Amino acid sequence: MQTNHAARVWPRMLLTLAILASVVLWAAPNVGAQTTVSIGSHSATFYGVRYDYPVAGRSTWYYKVTSGRSPALSHVVFQMTCPDIRILGAGLWDGVNMDMNTLYPGQGAPEPSSFPARPKRDPTTNTTGLKFNQGFDDGQTKYYYFTVNGNYAVGDITLAAKAGPSFQTGTIPGPSLVCAIVAKASLGDYVWFDQNSDGIQDEGEPGIEGATVRLYDANDNLLKTTTTDANGYYLFDGLTPGGYYVIFAPPDNAAFAYSPTSQHSGQNPALDSDAHPDTGRTQTVTLNWGDSYLDLDAGYVAKASLGDYVWFEQIIDGIQGAGEPGIPGVSVTLYRGDGTFVATTTTNANGYYLFDGLDAGDYYVVFAVPVDPYFAYFFTLQDAGPDALDSDADPITGRTQTVTLNWGDNYLDLDAGFYGFPVVPSAVTVSSFETLRDNDTLRFMWTTGYEADNRGFDLFAVQPGGGEMIQINEAFIPTQGFTTGSEYYYQADRSDIAVGALFYLRAYDLQGGYEDYGPVEAVYSASIVPPPGASIVPNPPVPCTPGQEGCRPVAEPRSAPVPLPGPVKPEKPIASPSLPVIGPELPAPVVPGPGDSLRPDPIVGKSS
Repeated sequence: MQTNHAARVWPRMLLTLAILASVVLWAAPNVGAQTTVSIGSHSATFYGVRYDYPVAGRSTWYYKVTSGRSPALSHVVFQMTCPDIRILGAGLWDGVNMDMNTLYPGQGAPEPSSFPARPKRDPTTNTTGLKFNQGFDDGQTKYYYFTVNGNYAVGDITLAAKAGPSFQTGTIPGPSLVCAIVAKASLGDYVWFDQNSDGIQDEGEPGIEGATVRLYDANDNLLKTTTTDANGYYLFDGLTPGGYYVIFAPPDNAAFAYSPTSQHSGQNPALDSDAHPDTGRTQTVTLNWGDSYLDLDAGYVAKASLGDYVWFEQIIDGIQGAGEPGIPGVSVTLYRGDGTFVATTTTNANGYYLFDGLDAGDYYVVFAVPVDPYFAYFFTLQDAGPDALDSDADPITGRTQTVTLNWGDNYLDLDAGFYGFPVVPSAVTVSSFETLRDNDTLRFMWTTGYEADNRGFDLFAVQPGGGEMIQINEAFIPTQGFTTGSEYYYQADRSDIAVGALFYLRAYDLQGGYEDYGPVEAVYSASIVPPPGASIVPNPPVPCTPGQEGCRPVAEPRSAPVPLPGPVKPEKPIASPSLPVIGPELPAPVVPGPGDSLRPDPIVGKSS
């Protein structure tokens, strides 16, 4: 007849698990479940076991034995038959505190009496184990302990008690006779990529390899550190009973930035994330012997990013050609799909930009046209080729299409191309300059036609008969800066300037030079009213240091005094990106050397 092997094995396994579970429940580190048995007229009580006591890898067992009346007990023997067991110490304790301070080694006449030692066979009771060979008085109670060399599980052992010429035995909890070691505790379990950011471990969401997990005890002492495996799992084992928590940190070398998902979402603690979103710390859990707590998990969402490139078109075809350079310093503004402003950045030295740390959602960017007084930029063709190589900016608005980012996306295809031409700004154009005089009062009026390259003005006089130029204004007269020009009015009381003197207007440019306009002679006028819109300069203005921002610059003359209506600068080539062409590429321009200006020195011309 054949026997179903599984049918025989499974009930035994279930029974074994049930026994171990009952052992784990009471086998706390400092207290045990008291068990009292009768041995004839005598009694014995098992008080418990302390594992890893007094040091790791040892266990100390505690008992109470009470003798009946005459004949009283002469000795007791605790059975120990495991081949590997060693007795490391034995004696009496106070029966109150299971603590090292209450142990009295050697008292109670233990045999063997020197340690470590193997168990000995007692010929009187025919029991192998630890013998306490000290007699009792009638009704006397003694408290015994012994320490052995392992964390043995609790099993049934024989306690032999001799009284007079006979002995009796009973069964009491003690170190397992089958050499079973009590299981230590463990703690884990999983770090995963929460792709839909719901805080729950959904089917198909992958584990994260390389996440750091640090184990702490309830007193905040760091005990161990590990990292998750290729499937996102981690485990701390070999733990003794107590309180523990872990702190998670995402991988340092991740291709994108991880952020913790929500904590304790859903109704199933086995599927949620236990990591605090700000600290990565979990709740504290309490472990007993044999516990395997595999529910401390952490979920992460991967922030998204968006970029990528702004370049200069040397061939105007809307495609990033080989060798076409990036443009640094271009402003790029990021918006959500609904038009909500998110952030602004600028391209780096190579023309790249990046917005990272983004939540999943819809986004677009707007490129600003680079501002350069010496070069005019224009958007190139939009969507002229493959997404990775074309320009996505609308030629009118600079706005790209809207793209949808999921968690962890790294979208690097929003680009913009520009072409352009060099522009040479003209120096200030002084279209009129006149001086009026009423006795000692001098009144100056001048009109400009262009001021983009101008810093400001000074007024000078030369006495009749010649001599040095005498400055009229006490402080620098700053430019208004309008490209369409401005009107200026200035008044000064100068009794030292003789009638018949000649007057000059000095205009400073942005390159550290100046030009003098004139000379003109003052015209007598008893009354003068500034024209509407004229810039009226206070007299005297507040003085400031030459060369200081907004003050008179330290400058060199550009030419001899220019007769009115004033000079106009001719165009002059300047160092710039290669000129764009349609068709064959033009040769690259000469690159300035170290210390060379990237902008031209202005060339002053005269109009006839």
